[in-house]
Amino acid sequence: MAGPGRSLAVERLSRRSRMCATISSKGTRATSTCKSIRSSSGPDNFATYFATAASSQRQSLVRVPRNPHGQGCVALLQPVPLRLKGLRPREADLQPQTLGGHIRKRRRTLGLDQEQAAFQLGVTIATVSNWEGDRTHPAIELTPAVLGFLGYDPFPEPRSIPERLQDQRRKKGWTIRAAAAQLGVDPDTWADWERGRVILYRSHRVLVAQILGLPEAEVDQAMTENWARSHK
Repeated sequence: MAGPGRSLAVERLSRRSRMCATISSKGTRATSTCKSIRSSSGPDNFATYFATAASSQRQSLVRVPRNPHGQGCVALLQPVPLRLKGLRPREADLQPQTLGGHIRKRRRTLGLDQEQAAFQLGVTIATVSNWEGDRTHPAIELTPAVLGFLGYDPFPEPRSIPERLQDQRRKKGWTIRAAAAQLGVDPDTWADWERGRVILYRSHRVLVAQILGLPEAEVDQAMTENWARSHK
């Protein structure tokens, strides 16, 4: 027994066949679909054709659109946060800005852990960790060991006499008191020289020239210029 769905399909086929017959009678070319479903006995036998046609043919003849308005479906996507990623610069490519940064870079370049570096420097692991974290700085007495560990001097090149005195004391590992004892002067006098004060006595200028490895004339000229600037 035919169901209501099949009767509806047959009615649609009959209606389409009658439309094709009308178009052909007016001299208009019939479509291939109309030719394929027409029979020699006319449109009344479409029910027989529909019943005997294969299922794929019946589906091609009767198609009901999913959306009668012809509108497509639009998927709503949730916004997704984006994060841009890039390659992090290697440790070897970074230029350290502090003495602790130089120590950390040198240790990693040598493939040492903090314990091994501490053994070479003659300090504790906590001391190396504090240096690398810039929480503390090496004492002046340990500076020669640090420079030896680095294999270079990370400090700026000294230019003036006060800068040269500080650089010399740092390389020797001298405190101000120890450096003053080397020249036989008061520690406050040496501290004044590092702060840019004029070296007044000729004998002191000779000692400073000797300890810095400079000609005496260069020290005298620097002190003359310093005196002139301070008395303008």
